[in-house]
Amino acid sequence: MNTQEQSTPNPSTPFFRRLKSLYPINEFSFHRNPSQPPLVIALGLSRTGTESLSKALTTLGYGPVSHGLEVAASPSLSAAWGAFDYCFDSGLRADTFNAVIGDRLALTDNPTALFAEEMIAAYPHAKFIVNMRSNQQAWHRSWKRALVPFATDWELWFLSLFNHRMFWMMAGWNYLTARPYNTSKWDTCGREVYKRHYQWIETSLQKHDRRANTLYWEVHDGWGPLCNFLGHAVPDQPFPNGNAPKELKRMVDSNLADATQMAQRNIIQLLIFSNLLGLASAVYFWYVSRVDL
Repeated sequence: MNTQEQSTPNPSTPFFRRLKSLYPINEFSFHRNPSQPPLVIALGLSRTGTESLSKALTTLGYGPVSHGLEVAASPSLSAAWGAFDYCFDSGLRADTFNAVIGDRLALTDNPTALFAEEMIAAYPHAKFIVNMRSNQQAWHRSWKRALVPFATDWELWFLSLFNHRMFWMMAGWNYLTARPYNTSKWDTCGREVYKRHYQWIETSLQKHDRRANTLYWEVHDGWGPLCNFLGHAVPDQPFPNGNAPKELKRMVDSNLADATQMAQRNIIQLLIFSNLLGLASAVYFWYVSRVDL
């Protein structure tokens, strides 16, 4: 198979270089067959059936499927996707995205959805799924219960300053959620952000003439429209369930557990070092004062 190694995006901005110096991450590279671009790209926001859709696409043979939880669990991926925030004005191409999607045949959830127009332009032969929830109020409730508490937990933000893995997970939220939509107040502005996102998708699909390759889909539509759109027979099994907010919180907490313990340990070590340094300084100045006498 003809593959090309794609390097991790590495913006040259001084700010980003300083961050990577303070919070080092393991660089990575994915191998991808350039003649095999992603076949299916879902453009809908998180909490619109992305986990169910990811499982369904895997069942239909499109695995491995990219999903936001995979990114959240990886400091390197979080940093790489976050780096794209600095590339919005310069444009993003398929070879840039290939560095973070590797051999994935299908892409779902954030952060993919936050680069909808760039994805539409980069992969003209892909099939696009606009997964959504017609009940925007229900979506907003689900979003607030599942994701907002994580993003607004100031204890986590503080701890993230003392552990590189935790830092990039939290920073990834800021880069890939708050900044692209110019708001950090998802708990109050979420529904407006939802409307803007889907208006942006529609405008982008029309701009790049991709509507013929697009399915508008909700999770309660199940297998039928999805399989018809992708040209597959309907599997003889129930449509997959996704993550309930409580289950998602448990998964996030599990991903953060080790990093949280490391951050706490680093804080304790820093406090011990600071106290020892303070004590050593006090002894030194006491000694100097005695000598002067």
